[in-house]
Amino acid sequence: MTMSLGRFRVVLVSTVANRRILMKRDPRDASRTERRLSLATLSSRWALGTCVLSLGGMFLASAQCGTGASDGQGPASGESDAAESASSSSGSSASGGSSGAAGTSSGDTGASSGESGAMGSASGAGSSSGLDSGGDTSSSEASASGGARDGGVTLEGGIPLDGPIFYVTNDDGSLYAFREGSWTQEIAKWTGLPITDGARGIDADPKAGILYITHGASGPDSQGVASPNGSLLAWSLLSNSVVYDVAFTHGVDQLALGDGVVYVPAGEYTPDSTWYLVRASDGSQLGTEMGGKAPHDTLFKNGHRYYGGTEDMYLFVLGLPITSIGPSPSGTAGVRPFTINAAETRVYVTWSAFRGFSVGDLTTGKLITTVNFGTACSLAAPSHGMSLSPDGTEVYVLDTCVNQVRVYDSSDTPQLKATVTLAHNIYPGTESPCPWDCSRDGWILHSRDGKYVYVGNSGDVIDTATHQPAGFIAPLANCRHGFLEMDWSNGFLTGTTTHTGVGY
Repeated sequence: MTMSLGRFRVVLVSTVANRRILMKRDPRDASRTERRLSLATLSSRWALGTCVLSLGGMFLASAQCGTGASDGQGPASGESDAAESASSSSGSSASGGSSGAAGTSSGDTGASSGESGAMGSASGAGSSSGLDSGGDTSSSEASASGGARDGGVTLEGGIPLDGPIFYVTNDDGSLYAFREGSWTQEIAKWTGLPITDGARGIDADPKAGILYITHGASGPDSQGVASPNGSLLAWSLLSNSVVYDVAFTHGVDQLALGDGVVYVPAGEYTPDSTWYLVRASDGSQLGTEMGGKAPHDTLFKNGHRYYGGTEDMYLFVLGLPITSIGPSPSGTAGVRPFTINAAETRVYVTWSAFRGFSVGDLTTGKLITTVNFGTACSLAAPSHGMSLSPDGTEVYVLDTCVNQVRVYDSSDTPQLKATVTLAHNIYPGTESPCPWDCSRDGWILHSRDGKYVYVGNSGDVIDTATHQPAGFIAPLANCRHGFLEMDWSNGFLTGTTTHTGVGY
């Protein structure tokens, strides 16, 4: 490691499996930093990056960098910069409950006394990455030669990270990155992430360059765990390091990010209906909202929150005139994966102990139609995977019992367009490595450009033009809770799919 703070140059070299990762600061960054101070009064600039370096002992403890603003590819409007101050994010939608909703935020803007964890960044995660993280995240344009803008994230050799990149976690603490269309070999891999207690959900803020991963147990009824509680990890995609990892006094499940707040369900093995509102910038608790019983899945769009519980007959909605969708057509309570169209007029929902899905009207709260695939198998959620194409025309639904994905049009009377037989089966089977809750239930997600569908717990990548498997991602075969796409342009983040395939 070489440091010269006077010229603001840092070179970190870490050798893992005979590969190196470099994080560089150009000597010119000092003058750029001075120039950046004057940008606070220039609202016309499209981005302002900040970078904070802290040295702990003899190692680099953190490098947090902001990137340019999202170009709107992400599904949630107004997603926050995780590096903004706590005071600026306290006025977020945490206090904006729905009229007639089951519950609203408590409005507590202080950190919960029961929360603990690393509020600063940590450098404990190892790496075998081929990424080079540039330091200056100002909005200077690319050079005429086509190189990355100053401060952009590059591959080894200085090639800027560009295009759709698929990220997938494994419960051995690994995070992989694959370039769309080339899935046989990752372009980068990081090890040592503190998620060996099991990833439960993932989302991202492309503006701040932060991945948010819930991990750990899902409440007091979780089986085979050392603790019933979970944690929230914030991981920088710019410095490839831990920003914070906060341990909660409650369980966790599939989160969603919006307007500076991370919405964290208490977990499907929790006998209540609580979602915790957590400040994205530091992991402190802001308040709570109430949704479905046994809180499990979460979706955020345009300030509206969709809360699905595995022991409830209704999907709860906060922020719209309606407050719920249902009831479930299944004889067993439970809302499973769901998605919405761009206009938020239609919702597509899968259910516990039910092979198939329903189409719901978000203006009335009623189900319009239900498609039944047939007798369910022993899985708690036989169709634990649903994704709407980005253009909103097709809905893909898992039929896990027979290891197929069904493709329907997205009309109010869905018509079957194709049946895709998976090349790599999901059912029966278990994830490995896996700390707990190891059944391979599956999950599916469209790429942002709509060309592909990723199938969790199978590893298959479906070509949406041919409706056939076109590739295989080995780490995806052991993941259902922790994968998404991040979109890069010349070294800078521009958008994300989140973990749920919605219409745009």
